[in-house]
Amino acid sequence: MPSKRTGKLIKEIKYDKKGNPILSFDDGTFLILNPDAYSEMPLFPGKSLTDLEIKHLEKLVKNHSSFEYALKLVSSGSYSIHDVYVKLEARKVEEKAIKEILSRLRKERFLDDEEFAKIFIEEKEAQLYGKKYILDALSSKHGVKQEILDNLSFSPEEENASIYAERLSKQYKHLPLTKKKEKIYLSLLRRGFSMETANSIADNIKEDKKEKQEYLRRIYLQALRKYPLAPNDYEQREKIYLYLARHGFSREDINMIMEEENV
Repeated sequence: MPSKRTGKLIKEIKYDKKGNPILSFDDGTFLILNPDAYSEMPLFPGKSLTDLEIKHLEKLVKNHSSFEYALKLVSSGSYSIHDVYVKLEARKVEEKAIKEILSRLRKERFLDDEEFAKIFIEEKEAQLYGKKYILDALSSKHGVKQEILDNLSFSPEEENASIYAERLSKQYKHLPLTKKKEKIYLSLLRRGFSMETANSIADNIKEDKKEKQEYLRRIYLQALRKYPLAPNDYEQREKIYLYLARHGFSREDINMIMEEENV
């Protein structure tokens, strides 16, 4: 008894508008190839392809498509090797194919983590981020290796920290000086500046006395609405005192406003 035939017979070969060969099979299906896949083996009408040969051609097409996708990525923006790996992995590209694509992109100078890191530093410093934030992002998010990180150069961070602190100072101009310094110090740390730089910059922050007085009076009125005062009501007076203290005002500030209001 004759064995059942597997595979497909090439019925016709045409080309699409991009010049890619289209194999039409006797079962009505077709396969669009790229030039590399087409030259992988002799292909002509009447030739029978086994299932393995068809799967091999399909794999070549998929790998070529994945390379074209990766090439488009790196041609349109700045990516690390890890970035491209993650994107290819999300497209379900096989591990071996990913490594081959990355190797080819590196060989053709489309991927270079050292160059990527330099561009990343320039962009983030322009956005007023500190060295620690930049290094952490390069390592944990973009997968840049430690030997590259160890040899990177950064601009002195004091200037950027000062510019960022000045912006924050305007934002917090109404706050008491102690509270204002604390917020700016913590914000600089979150921005990736060193403790030494953050502390030095915060220490030089000045107080806007007019704004602070207006803010103090506003908070004091809020406290009065929350804790209405009656004559000799020391318990409510203490609550108002604590309310103002929680907003960062010093003992001197609180005593001053309460004396002014005859509390």
